[in-house]
Amino acid sequence: LWPIIAIGQIFLCFSYVFDGILFGLDDFSFLRKLIFYGAVFAFAPFLLYAYVQYEPRALWLALLSLGMFRLLGGWWRTRRLLPPEGQLLP
Repeated sequence: LWPIIAIGQIFLCFSYVFDGILFGLDDFSFLRKLIFYGAVFAFAPFLLYAYVQYEPRALWLALLSLGMFRLLGGWWRTRRLLPPEGQLLP
């Protein structure tokens, strides 16, 4: 259980970085949708599995999967909103 939590913190810190970038770019509607879809498609299946099988480790996997979903979604959106390297924002 502890390795899952420890390794998860590395990925989750980057998802918070992308959240901050998207906050700065005023892209709150995308973040709202990202959290909603992450809760439905990444968090809820593990939560249901933890409830049905009574597996507490699945709760930590649910949190990690939500963080990974936010990380990938934030990375994708940031790449689309920011200009390519070497160009300045208008």
